[in-house]
This record gives sequence, structure tokens and C-alpha cells, in this order.
Amino acid sequence: MDAVPDRLPPCAHGGNCVCSEHPDAAGFVPPLVVDDDPRAALVWLAGRLRRTPRIRIRLQTADYLHAECESRLFGFVDDLELRVDKEQGVIQVRSAARLGRRDFGVNRRRVAWLRGLLTPPRSD
Repeated sequence: MDAVPDRLPPCAHGGNCVCSEHPDAAGFVPPLVVDDDPRAALVWLAGRLRRTPRIRIRLQTADYLHAECESRLFGFVDDLELRVDKEQGVIQVRSAARLGRRDFGVNRRRVAWLRGLLTPPRSD
């Protein structure tokens, strides 16, 4: 994963991967919606990921981030990709296991965690 993609690749099947760029494909999740500049949000997320155990950022540009996420128990590595979509004003996301055909919801939960980080707390 040395080149920065113009579009994140689709999931081969939805059992071990989620992706926001292909709504008709298996494993679809909505993109990460941000209130402000998606580039600034990507920088903020990168800082948060750097402080998270077992996550290593392998490549970061102004519009793209690739990180490796290692499981706690067996050390399996998943790939997390975030891409600024300037046209839509969102961050496209893909999280995929490298091994196996099922991830037992790990990648979907990872994206939900990222979404939660970007959601401001409500003051009801």
C-alpha cells in the first residue's frame, strides 16, 4: 500500500471488511461525516490513532491515511484506510482483515468507534 488511492477498493465479501465507497457492495458502511474541514478531521483522527495501543500509521498524506490495527489476543493485523472525499466533504473509510473470511464484527465496530470520536457530545 505505497500509492495513495483515488478511491478505496471494494470489499471482496462483507464477512471481514467494511467500506464506505461502494454502496452496492458487501460490507457497506456510511462515510465519516465531519462538521468542519475533512482534512483537519483526518489530522485529528491521526493524532488519536497514534495514541491508541496496537495501531500503527504506515502512510499519511493530507488526504489519506493507512494504519495497521493489531488484535489484542492473536496479533492478527487489519488494514484501516481513511480518504478525504473533497467532493462530498466526508472521510471515506475502509477497514479489512488480512486473513480469514470473517472478522466477527471487528471492522464494523472499529468504524463505529471512529464515527463516535468525530461526533460531538450532546448537551441535552
